[in-house]
Amino acid sequence: QEKSRVQNWRWREMLKPEESWKKALNETLTTVFRMFDLNGDGRISREELHIAWNALGVTVRKEQVEDLMADLNLDPHGQGLDLEEFHLLYRKVVVKSMRTDSEMLAIQNMRLDSMSNLQKQLANQRLFRPDKVISSVVLIVVVAEEIQPVLEKYNPVLDEELTKDFLNLAIAYTATIATSAGSYKLTVLRVGESEIYHRHNSGYSQSAAITALTAKILDPDLVVSFGTAGGIGQEVGTTILANGCIFMDRFRTSSKNSFDWGVFGGTTMRVNNLIKDLGFKEGLLGSQSSYKVSTESQELMKILGVIALDMEAAPEAQVLQQTGHNFLALKVISNPVYPEDSSRMEREYGENKAFVSQCGVVALDAFFLYLVGKKIGDL
Repeated sequence: QEKSRVQNWRWREMLKPEESWKKALNETLTTVFRMFDLNGDGRISREELHIAWNALGVTVRKEQVEDLMADLNLDPHGQGLDLEEFHLLYRKVVVKSMRTDSEMLAIQNMRLDSMSNLQKQLANQRLFRPDKVISSVVLIVVVAEEIQPVLEKYNPVLDEELTKDFLNLAIAYTATIATSAGSYKLTVLRVGESEIYHRHNSGYSQSAAITALTAKILDPDLVVSFGTAGGIGQEVGTTILANGCIFMDRFRTSSKNSFDWGVFGGTTMRVNNLIKDLGFKEGLLGSQSSYKVSTESQELMKILGVIALDMEAAPEAQVLQQTGHNFLALKVISNPVYPEDSSRMEREYGENKAFVSQCGVVALDAFFLYLVGKKIGDL
């Protein structure tokens, strides 16, 4: 009994600071509640939440307040929050801001070796058939408008038979790029459109399927993924060449090996001469299927030094590394990456489209001409 009494006393002593802290927190929240309750009716309306948060420097729109209330299942009838519900709002917001177990595991795997093993794999850039003079190049593109002006210069011809060979997953055009130094055949594969939504079928599955068919049907000397990308610390209009491709949203947390496998997309060619001669920016390219950047992806960007995000290059690199084909990802920065505001990324992509298209035309034209007469190893 004496032992039990002592243990109970110790527990009470240990809990005293916590109880004191809880009391102080409740008093603080009550004070904040009264500040937010602008009309003093004992309830905080959504309008009052909106006004108070913005006054404190937390920039939110009314729609975001509405969405938060719905997401947390608070104030379903729009009558406002009483003091108890305001305390509940605080607790739910704190819990919502915490990383989940899977998110924590993902970040732990990243930090375990600072992704050093993955970086070694990405640095293992290979050239296939380095002594081969370039005679066949394939350009894979999603948005036709991004390359139309430069293609008109080379008079591409629609190849209906080749389009059928590609199962209508891509529309095929062919052209010849020629100078006094020689020539090569250019095949442009534009991603096909959805008959349902009348938009291009972009994304991992479409890109991987087209790339696999490219390797099988055309067996080209070089495959190039061209398009736009969101930039991280890069100016809009900058042309980048990826020195490796990774998946930004394919996390596996059962082991470190599984995690690295999930992130790894594939390597690209080492093209030091091309980068030097054309002035392109070199860096790591991440691919993901949406504009939204998760907290895990933000950590990965920081650790690996990712400079741009697109939606196609990683699966393309993955396929071509397996088939043994040379691959380059050439991207033009269309907008900055805003991890906390994906809608802004979409909006600025549209606003910058004309300027970015002009930059892309210049870069692609220089790139096409640079390849003429060169061996793979010359790049």
